[in-house]
Amino acid sequence: MGASLSSRKGCLQGSSVGFLGSLIQESDLLTRSLQSYIVQLSMRYFLRSQAKFSLPPSPSPLPDHAAFEAPETLADPLFVIERVDLEQLVDSAEQEALCHANVAEDIGIHAFGTFTAPPHVEKHIPTAESQLKDANSPSGLGQSHSNKKRAEKRREKRKNCPSNDESRVLQEAIQPAVALRAEFDAKKLDASRGAYAGNKGGRKVLGAQADVEKEYDLQDLLKMGFQHEEWDGYTSKPIVVNDDLIIGVLAGQPRRPDYKRDADGVHDLLMQKGREHGLQVRGEEEDNKRGDFPARRRGYTMGMGSSQPVVLDNGVDINNLLTELVQDQRLVRLNGYQNGAFGIWAERIKARYDAAMSAMHKNIHKADSERGRNFEKSSFATVAFNFGGKVRCWKHRDQQNLPLGWCAITALGRFNPRKSARLVLWELKLVIDFPPGSTILIPSAVITHSNTRITPGDERTSFTQYTAGAIFRWVDAGCMTDKALKVADRDAWKAHERKKEVPVAGRLGIFSRVNEVLARAN
Repeated sequence: MGASLSSRKGCLQGSSVGFLGSLIQESDLLTRSLQSYIVQLSMRYFLRSQAKFSLPPSPSPLPDHAAFEAPETLADPLFVIERVDLEQLVDSAEQEALCHANVAEDIGIHAFGTFTAPPHVEKHIPTAESQLKDANSPSGLGQSHSNKKRAEKRREKRKNCPSNDESRVLQEAIQPAVALRAEFDAKKLDASRGAYAGNKGGRKVLGAQADVEKEYDLQDLLKMGFQHEEWDGYTSKPIVVNDDLIIGVLAGQPRRPDYKRDADGVHDLLMQKGREHGLQVRGEEEDNKRGDFPARRRGYTMGMGSSQPVVLDNGVDINNLLTELVQDQRLVRLNGYQNGAFGIWAERIKARYDAAMSAMHKNIHKADSERGRNFEKSSFATVAFNFGGKVRCWKHRDQQNLPLGWCAITALGRFNPRKSARLVLWELKLVIDFPPGSTILIPSAVITHSNTRITPGDERTSFTQYTAGAIFRWVDAGCMTDKALKVADRDAWKAHERKKEVPVAGRLGIFSRVNEVLARAN
């Protein structure tokens, strides 16, 4: 029991956003302060570029903010957070922190979406490296001999950081945004007790199997009262409900030919590898409830009977294929864009994901931590590749994903988005043009979604990232199952159970609000 309690305490410390700062205790304090300053300034410049962000007139008054906050006595520290200090989001590893400093510097000296730098930005944004490299300068910060040596080591490590491509494409993709309003009450999101899974919905929500698989077209949906969003695939459009709650985002894509080449290249790679590995059509034995196409997943999951998250196993051949895919630098850059958009539009949700992934990797078997990780920089536990060239999702919910979390979806292929594979969000009554290369993030466990028909001759693949809600439940229980927690610490188990009683309405504070984005912009 003593060992279990010790392990649990270590996990809670690693998983709690409030304690993330303790993970970098051995990093130089001065460097961390400067990096935090860089991150905050760079976010300020980004948000200033969003100053034209506007909200369509609302027919109803703003709700009371308190209605979206969980009772303090039941608040889960992982997902009911008033504010997130940007410094808390710095990665625990010094190498990763230095890489984040590179990204922050790069973001800080470029305007988002305009391809021009804000006035005097280069003069007014210091970097960790520029502050540290001239200790003898009158304006510099003096360093001891040992600090100089550590600074030299840090500069050397920064040479090995991943490319800044992710930050650059993110800069150039963000546009002054106009919110996409949906007439929906977020308090009706259908999550199970504890909000670790969605509810499937069943026949009442999905209809008969024929309804699930039906190839809807735009006219069908317009007759049903849906709003058609003719999205260009570039402009950022947060999906707003309850007047100012950002429940999802059409995150767009960079207006850069190299990013388009990357997206097209990933599609071609999925088509090629699909042919080589027999993944052109769904096999008879394959149980894909999401559509009539082959899909393969890589990363972590956790099911009934598992004592901890486990690495997904697809057999040697497919395992090797998926490993090859996640190491492809074009896909790495698309992953960077997904995660960058995630952090901008849902900073508290992303903070919870980052904390959970950190705790998971510290508490599962080391071999599994190394074997299952998809990307060096990703908040998500699992990536899914949808092969075959005719990827059209049936009407469904990804009920095992975290309900009040986001799933990132990137459409790939060569198709006409004005005719093929629009994204349908059923509860929100939205049908959205979804161009190739663009990314959308939604709470896929609680919003029923599907695609419209694909025009003959068009090709479409996709890749998504998400995290199973069961992983968060395991982390919240101290990196053990609920049953193990009950045996190890009955009082802690009772507290864990009480937190599960918080209704969805009390958990909605995890979503960003329009006024928060505007406040940061100002």
